[in-house]
Amino acid sequence: MLGYVHMHNMGWGSAIVMTIASLAILGLLVGVVLTAVRDPGSPSPREILDRRLAAGEMDLEEYGRARAAMSREGSGGLPAGPTTPA
Repeated sequence: MLGYVHMHNMGWGSAIVMTIASLAILGLLVGVVLTAVRDPGSPSPREILDRRLAAGEMDLEEYGRARAAMSREGSGGLPAGPTTPA
């Protein structure tokens, strides 16, 4: 590396910038490949819940509680716990 830098009169600053740019491009390419390889067909939590209900793995009451918990978590609310009188 040292010979290359001095041979082409680039200086250390240019060599560092080129190295950082090369690593950034490599990181971008890895990100694109990982995004392309990821399985887009994986079911959402709602689809899993619907399939479990359809298969008879849960009853309507349990399904309703799970749906309510999912909607609260999605809106930033806390999961419901036992209620106590004030």
